[in-house]
Amino acid sequence: MVSADSVRYQIDADDWQVRQEQSTASPYTSPLFDTDRLYVTGSGGLQAIDIDTELLWTRSNDRLVTGIASTENTVYAIESNARGGQLIALDAATGDVRWTTDRIGETYTDPVVSRYVYVTNAAGQIFALDQNDGNVVWSHQTGTRDSRFTVPAVGDGVLFVSDEGPGSVRAIRESNGETLWETVIYRNESRKKQTGTLFAPILTEGYVLVSAGPAGLVGLDREDGQKRYQNASKTVVSPLAVSHETIYAATPSGLMLFEPSD
Repeated sequence: MVSADSVRYQIDADDWQVRQEQSTASPYTSPLFDTDRLYVTGSGGLQAIDIDTELLWTRSNDRLVTGIASTENTVYAIESNARGGQLIALDAATGDVRWTTDRIGETYTDPVVSRYVYVTNAAGQIFALDQNDGNVVWSHQTGTRDSRFTVPAVGDGVLFVSDEGPGSVRAIRESNGETLWETVIYRNESRKKQTGTLFAPILTEGYVLVSAGPAGLVGLDREDGQKRYQNASKTVVSPLAVSHETIYAATPSGLMLFEPSD
C-alpha cells in the first residue's frame, strides 16, 4: 500500500502493477502495517484491513486522520485540523473507542508508543500521554514549529528529539520529561554556525543518528550526546533509513548509503 497525492494505491509485490486506487481522506498519513493488520485512511475514515485485504472495521470522523500508531491490542489515531486535534485509542480488533483526549492541539505527525504515547503538536510541544486513559503525564516544549520532523526516537527509557529551533538534538527521560543532554549541530564548527535542517533521529546500538541538511550525517553518543561521527560531504535532505546496518539517505544528487567500517 502506498499513499500519494491523496490517493491510496494497492501495488502487486511481484510485478509492481497497480491493482487498486482509492481516494483517501487525508494527504498526511501513510499506511501502517502491524502484525496481521493494515491500517489506512480512506474515504470513509480510518480503516483496518486484514492480511487477506478484508475490511475489518472503519472509524468515521469529521477531521483528517493525520497520524497512526499501534500496539497488539490498541490503535492510536490522531484526528486534526486548524481548530485543534484529538488522540483516540481504539480497540485493534473491533475499532471501538476506548478513550479520547483533545489536549494535544493541532498536529500532523504520527504518535510514538513506548512507556507512554508521545505526540508532538504543530506548536512544537511534546505530550506524554497515559496509554490507559489518555491523561497527560508531562509535556516538553521544543523550538520547532513543524512537527513532522520532531517525531522522537525512543530507546532504553529515553526520548531523542531533533529540535530545529536551536539546531540541536536532545535526550529526554521517559519517566518525567527531564532533559538529560542537548547537543547543538553545527554546519560549520569553526564559525559555530548551526544547521538549519534537522530530521527525526534514528537509533543504533550506541548512537543517535540524524540527517542534518548541510551538516550531513551526524552520529551522537546515546549516553552523553557527544559527537562521534559526521560526514558533511553532501547535504542530506531526507530522514534516514536503516537496513542490515546500512544507512540510507537522500541528497540533492541522489541516494547515499553509509556502511559500518571496521
